[in-house]
Order: sequence, then structure tokens, then C-alpha cells
Amino acid sequence: MIVIVESKLRFRAPILGQRTRPIAEHYDGRRIVAEVDGQKRVFVFDKETLPFDATEDDMIKAVEAELKRDE
Repeated sequence: MIVIVESKLRFRAPILGQRTRPIAEHYDGRRIVAEVDGQKRVFVFDKETLPFDATEDDMIKAVEAELKRDE
């Protein structure tokens, strides 16, 4: 069973020297802390793998895919 404990968005300015702002255009990825079978694990996803508007179900599917890839 997978439970999302924490999700943090990462932002990066697309142009060097530009201010980084918490908007979709500056979205760079996401760090997810999930409880997997009773153990807390950290997963890092880039913007291509997990889009800015991802739902909790999307996050769980991404974590499941990462676990299958690790097997």
C-alpha cells in the first residue's frame, strides 16, 4: 500500500538570471515522500514524468511505476 506523506514542488527559472517564481512555467519537478509497505521512501520526479497539475492519484501511479522499475 502506498500513502503520500509529503509532496514538494521544485521550481527553476527557465532563463539564467531571471527570478524563480512558483508558477507553472517555472515548475521543474516534484519530491514525494511516500509510505510504502510501512517504510518511508523519497521519490524525485522531473517535470516530464510528473506534470505541474498532477493529482494524488497521478503521484501514486508514478511511485508505483518507479517501484516496478526498481525491481
